[in-house]
Amino acid sequence: MKITLRLAVCTASLFVAFPLLAQTNSDHSGHDNDGNSAGHRQDAPHGFGDRVLVLSTPAQTAAVSNAVASVTSALRSGSLTTSSGAIIPAAAQANTYAVMTSDAAQAISAARLSAALSTAGSDAGEIVPALVSGFSALPSNPVGLPTVVATYNNFTKAASASFIAKPPAEFLAMRAVLAQLTAAAASAK
Repeated sequence: MKITLRLAVCTASLFVAFPLLAQTNSDHSGHDNDGNSAGHRQDAPHGFGDRVLVLSTPAQTAAVSNAVASVTSALRSGSLTTSSGAIIPAAAQANTYAVMTSDAAQAISAARLSAALSTAGSDAGEIVPALVSGFSALPSNPVGLPTVVATYNNFTKAASASFIAKPPAEFLAMRAVLAQLTAAAASAK
């Protein structure tokens, strides 16, 4: 059981570290280059992989908590980048920071984040409230990360091809945050 869990965590970390390389015929999570949903595919991960993320040790939970503090600091300073090093627009970082810190502007920022994510289509739009709610709770509930990642993966599977091809900055900020948190969980033992 421990070997299987370790193998799953190591495999999941590869999907986080190399999300584009882990996919075949796909340049974005969730959809193939032909514009069809990747949900029909059996050979490629969606979002952060189809494997279940489990925070099974206190060290993993602590690593996620520390990563939340680090990513929140990066959002506050406007220095968060995507895994490929691209700068995320300051407004998207400010909204994401407000959502994650329960800032007084959180309701407005959550509404902006929800509105940006809702452009992904009606199926994905149904997932947005749970995704934003879970995401905003991560600073106070890091053990909720597996649920948020699963919800994020479902969102990317349901998102339209046009959304995946040209996602809003708020989606990129959320993905960057989740990438850092899942990497922290995967690296902890």
